[in-house]
Amino acid sequence: MEKGKAFKLFVPPRLSGGQVSAVKPQTSGFNKCPGDDFNLPFVMTTAASHGEITDAGKNMETINELYSKLYKEAEKIKRWKLAVESELKQKERKFQENRKIIEAQRKAIQELQFENEKLSLKLEDEICENKDLLKENSASRHLCNLLKETCSHFTEKMIVAFEELRVQAENTRLEMCFKCESCAYCVSISVLTVRCNEKDDVIRDIKTHLQESKNKITDLEEAKSKNYFCYIKIHLVIGVWKTETMMISSCLETELQSTVKALIQVTQEKETQMEECKEAKALHASMIEEFETSTYNLKSLLQEEQNSCIEKVIFLNIHLLIFVNLAFRNELESLREKMAKKGEEVKSKLDESEENVICNIVTYLKSTEWLYLNKMEKDQMGILIFEQITILLYSLKVNKLQLEMENMNKQHKARVDIYEKEIEAKGVTENNLLEEVEKMRLLADEATIAQRETDIRCQHKITEMVALMEKHKHEYDKMVEEKDTELKLYKIKEQEQSSLKRALVRSTHQCWIMKWKGCFPKMSNLLACLSHTEKRGVVLGQCNATYTVKTPPVHKMQSESSGLISEQRKKQKVLLQLDAQSDSSEHSDLLVKLRTNCMKPTTSNLKAPSSALKLATMRKVRETGWTAVSKMDRKRKIKDAEKLFS
Repeated sequence: MEKGKAFKLFVPPRLSGGQVSAVKPQTSGFNKCPGDDFNLPFVMTTAASHGEITDAGKNMETINELYSKLYKEAEKIKRWKLAVESELKQKERKFQENRKIIEAQRKAIQELQFENEKLSLKLEDEICENKDLLKENSASRHLCNLLKETCSHFTEKMIVAFEELRVQAENTRLEMCFKCESCAYCVSISVLTVRCNEKDDVIRDIKTHLQESKNKITDLEEAKSKNYFCYIKIHLVIGVWKTETMMISSCLETELQSTVKALIQVTQEKETQMEECKEAKALHASMIEEFETSTYNLKSLLQEEQNSCIEKVIFLNIHLLIFVNLAFRNELESLREKMAKKGEEVKSKLDESEENVICNIVTYLKSTEWLYLNKMEKDQMGILIFEQITILLYSLKVNKLQLEMENMNKQHKARVDIYEKEIEAKGVTENNLLEEVEKMRLLADEATIAQRETDIRCQHKITEMVALMEKHKHEYDKMVEEKDTELKLYKIKEQEQSSLKRALVRSTHQCWIMKWKGCFPKMSNLLACLSHTEKRGVVLGQCNATYTVKTPPVHKMQSESSGLISEQRKKQKVLLQLDAQSDSSEHSDLLVKLRTNCMKPTTSNLKAPSSALKLATMRKVRETGWTAVSKMDRKRKIKDAEKLFS
């Protein structure tokens, strides 16, 4: 028999305890069989003998033990790795959380700084606005003083003008009453005549109907013998006609009564118009009172603006107190943290001091032990005394430490109590401040609502004042125009009356001269001489009187007579037609007397002096109204801007 080939088992070298290296294990390799995962570095070359097989079995058992140990160590490494990774993840999470907290705190600090800058800017703006408001208040006070002075001046002028107008209005009222009554009577008479004519026409129509009915009655009476029933029908028709006529007559009577009532109503309306004139005077008085009320309202508006400024200052103070309170809270929290840290440090120091004392005592006891052992036999009493002394020292130190601990605890409790009391007091003050803030907000809202209502009322009053002034202006303009027209009519009538008087004087004088010339033709020369002498005397007595004798043709006399009538306001002329057969005159001679010292017509300027005053007051009132409206609009815009920024 051939011998089998011998084989050798390759055993890896054993590692010592210090040469173990931690290798990152693979998760998939440990689940499989160890023979599949690890490629063992040994080869079976030949068949072994029985002794070699036993050695190989022992080696395999040792290898399996090694592999089991390695597997356990790999599992331990894996667990350690997982624990380390979990700890790293937790640390990373904590680090990220801390980073986020730090970033949030940085952002909060930046926001607080930005808000502080905003508040400082707002405070500066509000200080500037307060200065501007003070300037505006001073300017408005100056304007109010000027308005008071101007109003007093204009009221005095208006009173004088209204008194003059009252006198003129009373005079014109009496005249207008007389004219209105006469015109009303004329109108009523004309209306009554028209109605009477209409009623006459109606009566004529009724008469025609009656005549027709009579004719019908006659026809029916002729036909009575023929048919009795027809007669009854005709009798009924006549009764109907009679009732209609009675109804018409009653209607006419009612119309007459209605006309009488209408006349009474017209008279009552005229009386109401007179009362309305009186009410217009009362309205003038009320206008003056409204001017005074408008000035009072302006004063009240100024006071309200001052109150609003004070409220703004209070609101800013409240905000500052809130910020101070927040700062105090932060300080309290920081102090609490510091106190906690200090307590921990004190505890740690006490523990360290106790340990040091114990160590010192231990060392001291150790050092004394040798002496005690050496001198036990010699001085037992001394050792006992020494031990007692050491015990007393230790007890004294312990008592001191306990007293210090108690004092520290008492101080800590006292500080904590003080801080808690301060926190409670500040909480109470915070609640009070919040309540005051809410009250101030409510008051501010009410003040804004009241200001809006007052603004609306002021605008309505200004518009009403302007409308009333315009109405009164139109009424006064109409009154002035009517008075001017009446004055012109009076002047025209006076001129016509003066021209008629002059014409009558001329005609009487000419008739007298013609009579004397017809009776005494020879007295003409004497009259001429007398006239010349009188002329000379008049020239000597009056230097401004001149006499001229002109002999114009007949066709020029007529044209000059028409031109002389237009110049009667400047010169008074007397025309005397002389005799045609006189010695000193030719055909159609004229003696013209010119008076140069004539009176100049004084055109009475009866226009109301209050028109210029009214225009000035109207302009000033409008300007003040527009300025007030513009100021209120500015205030509203400022408030809207403040709301947007807040």
